Amino acid sequence: MEIIQERLEREFGVELITTAPSVRYHITKTDGEKVEIENPSRWPDQSEIGKIEEPVIMATILTNEEYVGGILKLWKTKRGKQKAFEYVSSARVMLTYELPLNEIVLDFYDRLKTVSPDTLRWTIIWRATGSRPW
Repeated sequence: MEIIQERLEREFGVELITTAPSVRYHITKTDGEKVEIENPSRWPDQSEIGKIEEPVIMATILTNEEYVGGILKLWKTKRGKQKAFEYVSSARVMLTYELPLNEIVLDFYDRLKTVSPDTLRWTIIWRATGSRPW
């Protein structure tokens, strides 16, 4: 990221501010007020929170059978919920999981590459599906 930032500053004179990606949590307070929080510093006191919902996505991945074990472990650590597991051929598997958006915005692809190092061996499709209780 620093290389991109330096290049933009040098070539285009753009001063770039980088931030960590974040997601919006939907909080219903005990008094019924609904708020969206995307900055942890604005998180209400625990005694004021009635319900928390987080955004989720549906992820479908098509991969070789040899990588399924590592991918399943990764999705489990990322709080994924399995929705489908299907053999589409003798060596290819299609997995569908519901995952919290927060679990994939930072390091998901890097971690996926460590459990299935050949990036040409998988295809992944994301679809936003709403939110679920946290």
